[in-house]
Amino acid sequence: MRQIQPYSVNKLEISQELAAVQQYFPISEYDREKLKADIKRDGIRDPLKVYTDKNGKVCILAGANRLEIAKELNLQTIDVDFYNDLKPAARKLLAINDNLARRHLSPKQKKIIAELLLKESPTASSRSIGKKAGLSHKTVESMRKKSTGENTQLKRIGADGRQRKLPGKSKKKQSGKKQSTYIDQRLIADINRKMFDIVKELKKANDKTRVKAIQVLKEHIAKLKRMF
Repeated sequence: MRQIQPYSVNKLEISQELAAVQQYFPISEYDREKLKADIKRDGIRDPLKVYTDKNGKVCILAGANRLEIAKELNLQTIDVDFYNDLKPAARKLLAINDNLARRHLSPKQKKIIAELLLKESPTASSRSIGKKAGLSHKTVESMRKKSTGENTQLKRIGADGRQRKLPGKSKKKQSGKKQSTYIDQRLIADINRKMFDIVKELKKANDKTRVKAIQVLKEHIAKLKRMF
């Protein structure tokens, strides 16, 4: 059962989950002014989704623009909806999904969101991710294979929340050799996925940090070679 109550505007903070994805959901100047006019006239009708962190701070999972506008309009309190029962991964997905429902995304933004959802929900079906991001399931499937090297889903979860086996898989029990091959493929796909994340972070780093990080990677690879 959700717990909705008024809360002091000045005591609310942006959660780390929302901060990690907010940049992918920019609001246009026109939409922001329209939102501000609506809030000035009717107040904030939808409670902000929040949770209490380990330090006792109340952090918002969705509604960064509404909170900012509330401060500009000198509102003292707004209604909040507590989601203290969610785990960190579920909180981040909530932040993504709530923003998806409130934005008109460009083709580039849709692909960025699909990448986020693939990373946060690797077992979700390409069709369900495509529906959320506004892309075809074929486009999402292609993105999945490029980022992981393989289709790594053992089972996929559709938009209805039900698990389904991947199509085309034999119902017969796989031989030991096939199982071993599949495990090998999963390991390689997992490494590819992690390398993809590392490369994205390296692109954001400065030259000095990038050189140092690459050297660390080389040292780890050398250790692995000695071990095996």
